[in-house]
Amino acid sequence: MKREQMNMNIGVSPAYITSRYGELFSFDDLCICIKKAAAQGFTGLQLEVFRNENMRIYTSERVKKIKELYKSLNLKLPQFIAHFLGPELASLKKTRKERALETFKNIVQISKDLGTQIIDLPPSIPPELEFDDSLLARPLGAYRKRVIIPNNISWNEIWEDYVNTIKRCIEIVEDASMLLAIEPLPRTIVSNSDAALRLIDSVSSKSLGVCLDTGNLFVQKEILPLTIEKLGCRILSTHLSDNDGQKLMKWAPGKGVIDWREVIKALLKVSYNGSFDLEILGEGVRFPDKEYLDGKKYLEEIIKDEKM
Repeated sequence: MKREQMNMNIGVSPAYITSRYGELFSFDDLCICIKKAAAQGFTGLQLEVFRNENMRIYTSERVKKIKELYKSLNLKLPQFIAHFLGPELASLKKTRKERALETFKNIVQISKDLGTQIIDLPPSIPPELEFDDSLLARPLGAYRKRVIIPNNISWNEIWEDYVNTIKRCIEIVEDASMLLAIEPLPRTIVSNSDAALRLIDSVSSKSLGVCLDTGNLFVQKEILPLTIEKLGCRILSTHLSDNDGQKLMKWAPGKGVIDWREVIKALLKVSYNGSFDLEILGEGVRFPDKEYLDGKKYLEEIIKDEKM
């Protein structure tokens, strides 16, 4: 892909919604944010089921209304995120996993009806392990509670079970002619780019890729341009945020210490042609509207320079 062909699609992740209304937002809240994203000049807005309670939003009637609203505003849906299924699909309990796979089928159908091609699946760890995931917002290594792995559970068992689960997810996704993006998260089964590549190799499907979350990977001490080089064509989508490399924060690009020019250069080099989606929320984000517009302007200027 030549440089001049690189798009300027800058959208937003579901954090655009949750930064305003919290995780349990309503259908009306969602519609307000869809209209607002379009009015602010964003080209797309990702959608998400962060908690099981969010499923109530996506009835067949409302899905039609959401799709019509997107179309009327010329807004794209880069991907749909099944966040709440992470722990369920990572569970080592067969009945719990089977229920999650049935729910995943519903998520795939909803996503297809909405008009997106990509399902984003953030990983987790088996809920059978005792672990406090609230630690994700603390500096790496700042454990305050014990992480307990039962004697009857081994890492090989955890990994093999998860690989088999993702293989089954891929079968569901491929039946719908869609793609699955794993989003590496700190302190999960797939916590970095190398784990993502290992999973991709183990599953062995062209339908499996990665959602590149710069905030997550940078706080894992990854060299982002090298990470992008490694992942290459497997990058299906993005969550773009900045931080200080110490805490998992989600600041606007340019507010932390990530070298964004090199990140954009690397994405250009591997011919990434998806949407550049901002993910800004949490500590240090006092005025979401301003932060999102600042981040948009910052990336637009860099992309424009690199195209030239």
